[in-house]
Amino acid sequence: MDKTDPRVTRTRKLIEDAFRGVLQEKGFEDLSVQDVADRAGINRVTFYSHFVDRYALLRHAVRKAFQAEVAARGLAEGPLSPESVRALFVAACDYVAGLHDHCRPPHDHLDWIVGEVVAEYSAGLFRQWSAARGRRAGRVKTTAEAAAAAGSSLYTLAARWSREKRRGAAETYVDRTLPIVTAVLGIGGRSPG
Repeated sequence: MDKTDPRVTRTRKLIEDAFRGVLQEKGFEDLSVQDVADRAGINRVTFYSHFVDRYALLRHAVRKAFQAEVAARGLAEGPLSPESVRALFVAACDYVAGLHDHCRPPHDHLDWIVGEVVAEYSAGLFRQWSAARGRRAGRVKTTAEAAAAAGSSLYTLAARWSREKRRGAAETYVDRTLPIVTAVLGIGGRSPG
């Protein structure tokens, strides 16, 4: 399937918009592919030509939304530094809290997929930022393992904060826990504790 074909783009947007609408009404647990297809005005075969299942659509929607959050904050091209990691961490906190505030419980599937997507996307940014930093300063790049561990830590901490009944400001929480993530990346800051 040619993803640049305007018909493909239009159909994908119909599916995405229908998914958001059904998700808000029913929650993910009760949402079916048929619900999304009916809302989009397409048949199930067309749905499956775009997405393997509803989980793939959820993963796509989460990734697209988190990418937009990161891009809106101008973080896509940042250098690897405690400041850029902090900004990404705050964005993740805001994004995860927004999902928890607006999506009906239970969040089991959502949390699992959001965690995977945010961790993977963050790890990719850490590697991209590290490569750019390494080329400029002659430094060693962040390993894939360190980037993955830091991405997972960033999401886990953001999710923990978002579930607090009386959560304070994301920035305050991030300032307190940022050294955990930066230590894994080996980019300094205070030691965790």
